Amino acid sequence: MDTYNQQNLVDEINLTRSLLDSLERQITAADKAYQDMSTTLAVIKERGSIAASETRISIGSGMFLKGNLDVSSNIIIPIGSDIYIEATTEEAVKRIETNLDNLRKSLEGLLDRQAELRIRHDDLLAIAQNIGNQEQK
Repeated sequence: MDTYNQQNLVDEINLTRSLLDSLERQITAADKAYQDMSTTLAVIKERGSIAASETRISIGSGMFLKGNLDVSSNIIIPIGSDIYIEATTEEAVKRIETNLDNLRKSLEGLLDRQAELRIRHDDLLAIAQNIGNQEQK
């Protein structure tokens, strides 16, 4: 294999490695968002049982205040661009379940793409190894 083609092979290996690294970060972020939404959904569905007792309320940066939840009130939910609306529990649950479904589909797509790229990356490495073995002979 000539130098030009070898360089193209190296470039493609590096590109697929970079894409795999990027996908891994996206998968990690999506998985964290999924876990956070699942936790939120569980809290909303069980809010009646936590209303009677004092609970930790997140104020950000890993800090919490002790307090009681007003389970009779509606829930304030973000709809994007720092805009919030008031919604009933049922509306909030429906919105979260829709978001979870969309996120699950996105995660599946990312995982499929990651599997394809891993196969391509492994194939490229095998080609490079084969070329290296042939040149040593």
